[in-house]
Amino acid sequence: MKVHIRKLPGGTLVPADEEAAEYVKKMKPGEVYRCEIKRDANYKFFKKCHALVRLCFDHFCEVTPPQEYKGMPVEPNYELYRKNMTILAGFYTAHFTMNGDVRLEAKSWSYANMSEEEREKLYSKLIDVALRKVYAYSMTEEELNKMVDEVLHFT
Repeated sequence: MKVHIRKLPGGTLVPADEEAAEYVKKMKPGEVYRCEIKRDANYKFFKKCHALVRLCFDHFCEVTPPQEYKGMPVEPNYELYRKNMTILAGFYTAHFTMNGDVRLEAKSWSYANMSEEEREKLYSKLIDVALRKVYAYSMTEEELNKMVDEVLHFT
């Protein structure tokens, strides 16, 4: 599991966001955990992309009727939704399966795998996908960016 942490004065590491906090709550006191530490070069931008996709995902969950597969309820999945939006934004690699079917894999958002220019383009294309596919042009780009900024203000 990858989570974001923040270093406080005195050397204490704490969760940097809600996802990390939820993960840390599940950790057992006194247990030793192995981790790899990497500095996020543009954490605020990363959070902005996730805030946009989270808004879209929450809207999708509100307007999509419950689904079933073979009589069992099917739950929406944020990570799959994020990957689908990334693919719709044009950030994917295409592969073929043993059956000859083409499968699209979302490109990674990680700092190591994407330049600053690509990240800016990704956000712009995610906005386009959100306006076209999620909100069906019911709001402007400015309104959507304002909603993202409001979400970021509370995190």
